[in-house]
Amino acid sequence: MNDAIDDMELEEQFRASLQRHAEDADTSVDLLGPAQASARGRRRRTWAAGAVGLAAAALVTAVVVQNVGGPGGPGKPQFAGDEEVTDQWRSESWHGVELDVPADWAWGSGPVESGNETLRCGGPDEALPYVGRAVMASDVCAMVDEPVRGTYVWLGATMPAGTRDLGGGYVSRTVDFHGTRITVTTDNEALSDHIIESLRAPEGCAPSLDAAPTVDSMLTEGMGDVTGARICAYSRFESDDGTYWLVYNATLDARQAMRYHDALYDGTRQNDREFCDQRDEMVLVRMEGTDFYGDVPVTQDSVVAPLCQQWSGGPGSVTPMSDEAERTWAVGGLPVTLYALIGPMG
Repeated sequence: MNDAIDDMELEEQFRASLQRHAEDADTSVDLLGPAQASARGRRRRTWAAGAVGLAAAALVTAVVVQNVGGPGGPGKPQFAGDEEVTDQWRSESWHGVELDVPADWAWGSGPVESGNETLRCGGPDEALPYVGRAVMASDVCAMVDEPVRGTYVWLGATMPAGTRDLGGGYVSRTVDFHGTRITVTTDNEALSDHIIESLRAPEGCAPSLDAAPTVDSMLTEGMGDVTGARICAYSRFESDDGTYWLVYNATLDARQAMRYHDALYDGTRQNDREFCDQRDEMVLVRMEGTDFYGDVPVTQDSVVAPLCQQWSGGPGSVTPMSDEAERTWAVGGLPVTLYALIGPMG
């Protein structure tokens, strides 16, 4: 992900977004820890269209904008050639698809099906370019009958495939790729073409898992230098057969990965031996680095159950996860993708 935003900035922007969208929300407390604790008791959701218009809570949605400016400004890069914009893109994954979007776009919610209705529950406002996943990030919902004007990508879209002229220069294109539907809407034809042409299978993470990820082995002497990490976040919410689908794919640079490693192994571990029952969301974090003596490249997996706030680093080892450790991996759009981080609604 983008090196320009560290975790402290992420939390600050998270708080600022909550304040903008919900003036009555309490932003004086930790936004990840309490939300995580409250979400632990949540089991699989059954969404009803009748919730629309009955929401009593204010909008609780994190919008994080990466400050990587393109030559044409946020959401309006100039496409003189791929060589000029390579470092201004980021990848986004959902189920069986991965694509590229401008690196300064925000994250938010896309449409989801609820009964016979299509709803969008959560921000950001359409005036801000964003990537929206089919996740309910708020109990403040709006009916969505067709794409709306704006600059965005909807992953897991429910719109019929095809091209629609929305007027004012905005065109919406919905395509199918590897069983996943994607809607790209913008008034920049080159931008739309580039995003759709970037469609590919997810890289670095399996698109789905039949069972929750586990750690089958561990390094005897641990890692020496940690040079990076891959985050693969999975969810089986709304999965009829228990399949864990990829909902987010990200990387940590050396500094972020070392912070994650150090927060895990801080000397305060207490072995719980097994995860709690709330395992509808699971996150696999694969650290990369060198062995203890610094000569051989090695990897070490860790698995996080965010609804339980626990993690496993080896067979038979399950440990409570500290708030600090959680903040080190909850990067980018994860706070508006995983229900454990979104927290309670209503």
